[in-house]
Amino acid sequence: MANIAANKHGGEWDNDKLGELLKELSEIPIFDAELIGFETDELNNILVSLNEGLTDPDDVPELPETEPITKTGDIYILGEHRLLCGDATKKDDVERMMDGKKATLGFTSPPYWVGKEYETQKSIEEINEFIKHICKSYNFATKKDKSRIVINTSTGFTTSFDKKKKRQVLLLIDKWTNYFYEIGWNLRHIRHWIKDGQLISIAPKTDLIDQHCEFLGTFENNKGLDIKFNDVLNENDINILETFYNTSGTTRGQERIGCKWALRAYWDDIRGNANQTNHCAAFPVELALRHIFLYTKKGEIILDLFLGSGSTLIACEKTSRICYGMEIDPHYCDVIITRYCKYIGTNKVNKNGKEVEWQ
Repeated sequence: MANIAANKHGGEWDNDKLGELLKELSEIPIFDAELIGFETDELNNILVSLNEGLTDPDDVPELPETEPITKTGDIYILGEHRLLCGDATKKDDVERMMDGKKATLGFTSPPYWVGKEYETQKSIEEINEFIKHICKSYNFATKKDKSRIVINTSTGFTTSFDKKKKRQVLLLIDKWTNYFYEIGWNLRHIRHWIKDGQLISIAPKTDLIDQHCEFLGTFENNKGLDIKFNDVLNENDINILETFYNTSGTTRGQERIGCKWALRAYWDDIRGNANQTNHCAAFPVELALRHIFLYTKKGEIILDLFLGSGSTLIACEKTSRICYGMEIDPHYCDVIITRYCKYIGTNKVNKNGKEVEWQ
């Protein structure tokens, strides 16, 4: 540690060697990043940079206006990742995508019902049924031990599907919490993501407030052993927060060095354009990245049933995790594949069991 601290102030780095040293140090329960002269965010950025791609991780190709290459039912193997163009509410599609495997972490950003074209549900009853089906899909595809499911959601509006009704806010995190609880998943944490793009002003007569923040609900399976607060919380845990614990007390996560954001109930340091109406820019890679660090280890599967533009897949590629993703819209599947190919520098993918060139 002394050599690292000395070089921090006057030396030069071999980033590969530094990264390996930092990985070893991050395994030490009492390691404090500031002892070697780094901010924790600096060190985490160095660790993540070991898997940098050829493009900015948040670069998203334009949504194609032409006939998509992908057809419903197509399944792609992208390196170690899997992508199915299918329906997340259908068990057959979920089973086909998982191929007998189970995910360690579920991370996804489902529809919010704010008037987008892909929001096909036209009543509160239909929304409720949709959420129930997705909860069941995640329950089927996710491990029941050492696992968590994170839902990135916001508030919807009844006028998004019925213009004649009086506008009413739909607290979607409440629906997700209730339906997950029915099938054995408790809401363990809830964070708020404060996005960029806040409204500068709103006319008083509209009677609206700025709602450019989103919920990040973290669910854990409730069949494990309860953790007593005093059993796991001590001074070192408060100062370092080396990792979180699963229901049996086993540590989860790696390659993190006492990140300050891990303790916070709100994140206002992740940029996200709240004015962006294109589904492709739903959330930045950093949002998925943080949860991957918190709850998974290298080589484990992260499941995203609404893969959108592929941000979760890129986060997995950066951190040597495996993404199993589903996207119902063939156009967005094309975006995901193009984004992945540009990021790693390839034009070859496996489509329905055969290697093909991606154009």
